[in-house]
Amino acid sequence: MTQPLTEFLAEHGVEYRLGGSHHHVTSNWCGVDCPSCSPGSGRFRCGIHPEWLVCSCWGCGPLRLGDVLAALTGLPWQECLRRLGRTERVQEERPLGRLTLPPHGPLLWRHLDYLRSRGFDPDELTRLWDLRGIAYHPRLAWRVLIPVQHRGKLASWTTRATTDEGRRYRSANAAEEAWPIKRTVYGLQFVRHAAVIVEGPADAWRVGPGAVAVLGTAFTRAQVTQLAAVPVRAVCFDSEPDAQRRAEQLCHELQAFQGTTANVVLDAADPGSASPREIRRLRRLYLE
Repeated sequence: MTQPLTEFLAEHGVEYRLGGSHHHVTSNWCGVDCPSCSPGSGRFRCGIHPEWLVCSCWGCGPLRLGDVLAALTGLPWQECLRRLGRTERVQEERPLGRLTLPPHGPLLWRHLDYLRSRGFDPDELTRLWDLRGIAYHPRLAWRVLIPVQHRGKLASWTTRATTDEGRRYRSANAAEEAWPIKRTVYGLQFVRHAAVIVEGPADAWRVGPGAVAVLGTAFTRAQVTQLAAVPVRAVCFDSEPDAQRRAEQLCHELQAFQGTTANVVLDAADPGSASPREIRRLRRLYLE
């Protein structure tokens, strides 16, 4: 037997506000004090959707519902989820494999030349995204190594060629991952209340923190579930027809969840080649 969210919170003495009763609480959401960034503050910055049972804080970004409820009530997170009918959707915590990175080191001249030719600052990308360089390798020679996080831990990796000839991205195979790459959202660690959803890592680098990549035009249910916890979502895929069909599908999936979802088509062919002016406008509309 499941228990409604507000009844569960009231039973355990957790103060909450419903959408419309407080400026931090979005319509149809339930707001509580975030146990991570503002416990006991009365600011109600952490939103929980009562029907979909996803959780996001204006300050921390998407959070794990079980962890938030456990901190608020003192119950084990498994019991909190069971009481709300989420026993079949246990949190994705345990690695499924062992992460193995290819031999790598700092970015070398070929990687640096490629990034600068695209208008990127290699030092800034290394600081934010922890980029690394691969030199001699039978399959990945002279590619940029791109670590991928999930829940704050390294989970997988992909690589970007330093030319646009052939296959641009090559990723870890299943035996090299701690967590499947298509069950991650690249860049989610930088998201707060809004996300610009793009295809590849280079697109995310161009937009900057707040942009996330689903690592291709295809997306998975696990990725949709993570993105649904973000209140403001802007899908910004490449402008070519097939990518736009995929973008419309993703928007359709996300519109089933509370929050706002928009499909953004840039003047440029893709976010990675957009002008600084167009990127500033995109950030101003959706991230800032």
